[in-house]
Amino acid sequence: MSRRTLIGILTYVKPTGPKYFEESNYFRQLAQEGNKMGIDTFVFGPANVNRKDKRIHGFQYNFLTNKWGRKWFPYPDIAIDRYRNMRPHALPVLIAFRKEKLFPFTAFRLANKLNLYTSLMKEEKMRKWLPDTVKYTDVHSVVNMLKTHPTVFVKPARGTGGISILRVKRATNGFVLNGRDKRRRYTHHQVQTAVQMAPLLQEWIGDSLYIVQQGIPLPQVNGRVYDFRILIQKTEMGQWDITGTSARLGPKKSVTSNIHGGGEAVPPEKLLALSFSTEKTKEIIAELETLAYTTAQTCEVQYGKMMELGLDVGIDEKGHPWIIEVNTKPGRSVFKKMGQLDKATQVIQRPLKYALYLLKQKQS
Repeated sequence: MSRRTLIGILTYVKPTGPKYFEESNYFRQLAQEGNKMGIDTFVFGPANVNRKDKRIHGFQYNFLTNKWGRKWFPYPDIAIDRYRNMRPHALPVLIAFRKEKLFPFTAFRLANKLNLYTSLMKEEKMRKWLPDTVKYTDVHSVVNMLKTHPTVFVKPARGTGGISILRVKRATNGFVLNGRDKRRRYTHHQVQTAVQMAPLLQEWIGDSLYIVQQGIPLPQVNGRVYDFRILIQKTEMGQWDITGTSARLGPKKSVTSNIHGGGEAVPPEKLLALSFSTEKTKEIIAELETLAYTTAQTCEVQYGKMMELGLDVGIDEKGHPWIIEVNTKPGRSVFKKMGQLDKATQVIQRPLKYALYLLKQKQS
């Protein structure tokens, strides 16, 4: 009997329980689909690795008890990086661990949003889709961009899920600031001067790395903004393929449309039809596909092999797409929320099938 393929799933693991790691539902789904494919999976963090014995004290899902249990594993044949904790105390641990190259991974890391923007801007074919973006240094970073754009977003360079994003708008009597903090609590401020705005920004940002990005005038439905999530993944043949596209309709008062922040997943054609003609809707959908493939190929040229990308794209009032964010560790709940159960299963299977593809390539 041949040995089953062993795939590790790297994530941030807390030192103590009872909930050692996030995304346990997704990891359980990977374990279930992997089991059907003859794959064993386990979850681990950098601190769980015993380098001397080349063993890992990881977590495996038990299908009999429906619980996670700890056990020792050999080094995996290949690993999937789902380490999403980008806070200052955790990020250096991830960077150092990936540099050790103890075993192969399915994908390289992308840079933070600012460096990624700089890299993508080097490719002329990407520039039309990239909003103006600069590093936040002080309040003047915001004020200067507001001279060109009526709205800007101040967002973490390494953030995810719409957390800690602040929208700043020019007003007749100053500036209006809206956003949701790290606990997703809604905040609102109105100030008259940059001097008054400065301490609010400093309190919001602290010592983290932030960027200032051109605000895109997104179409609205009953006062709710919407954008798009495109999930593009490698297939079992190692080729890029768009698994699916979802429109994300944000909650009222929200500056973003993220699903975790209360957004709603909707088929893209349904929302586009409310703002654009049938012909224009087809043009937008076609350009979104071109954008996705071009971005994926460009990222691989700049950073090395990738497994999947989640692209957050805003469509302005004229129908032009803008890349809001590129994420190598995207969420995938939108398809289940739209009732597309076949795609909901496919998005789980594809990372595993691509991992098997890479192993076959290595062996041949």
